[in-house]
Amino acid sequence: MSQKTTVAVIVMLTVMLLLAIYISIAGKKRAKDQESSAVSTAAADTEPLIVPAAMPERFSMQIPSGFTETHSDYIDTYYIRNDASIIVTGEKIIIPGEQLEQYTKEMKEQYERSADEFTIVREEQIMLEGNLPCNLIEFSYALIGENARQDFRCITAVTLKDNRSYIVTCKSRAETFGGYYQNFREAVKSIRIADAPVSGTQAAATDTVSVTAATTAT
Repeated sequence: MSQKTTVAVIVMLTVMLLLAIYISIAGKKRAKDQESSAVSTAAADTEPLIVPAAMPERFSMQIPSGFTETHSDYIDTYYIRNDASIIVTGEKIIIPGEQLEQYTKEMKEQYERSADEFTIVREEQIMLEGNLPCNLIEFSYALIGENARQDFRCITAVTLKDNRSYIVTCKSRAETFGGYYQNFREAVKSIRIADAPVSGTQAAATDTVSVTAATTAT
């Protein structure tokens, strides 16, 4: 396994796990704030340290209806609806020519090592626009503490293009996952990645992302 891929997977899993904790804490704080005059600065004091996640370049995806864009001190942009979240990340691949199957295999191995509990539910490959293969990994994982356990379900979409990886992680609590499943599937199927520029001005290019809201009701 390449060191770069290992680091990328650790970052992605860290974001997933800590964001789950953050959303849980934020939800409890919102309920409590309705009954008290607690100020919003309390939320900032309890927000966990999440590794920054940058949007990859040339990427676009249709965000499901009902999901709203948000950010934190540690993540530039992600999308949430109640307990569900959609996170987009990407990286430059150090070893040119790395194959999608190998990259996906390394991701799964790292997830398995890092999670308290990790079970693959389903795997498949879909074709994105331009006949670009994309691997979908559906899995369950758990956060286990001394006195509490939280179970989550996730769909991760992985694709490679022009020596870059693109990873979309859609997750929610295990008990609500069924209600988001179709939205997650439609979101990952809408992924589009533009061709790399052919001019010699690539150094001037900046990472950008384009998203659109779904027009159908959730």
